[in-house]
Amino acid sequence: NWVAEIRLITIINDEEEKQRAKDFLREFIQLSRLPIQETVVKFGHFYEELANAPLADINIFGISPELTIEDYKKMSLTVNTTCLFVMDSGHENVFA
Repeated sequence: NWVAEIRLITIINDEEEKQRAKDFLREFIQLSRLPIQETVVKFGHFYEELANAPLADINIFGISPELTIEDYKKMSLTVNTTCLFVMDSGHENVFA
């Protein structure tokens, strides 16, 4: 009903990882069967690239054990739109 478009973005900090990141996104889309309209691989510092990412109605970020609540707050403030932070159960795998 919303006619939303889904854009999948990843940010890398090593230019040599660009093709690997593209391949990962392509495989992720294929195996998860998500209707992704666009994929973007950005190169640079995470928060700088995050601030320059296209505006979204909602941003979905993975949760990492290495990050603190302050890191998640910073991400939310950087994109200045709604954020959903998700983590899988560890019992299922989209690639299985």
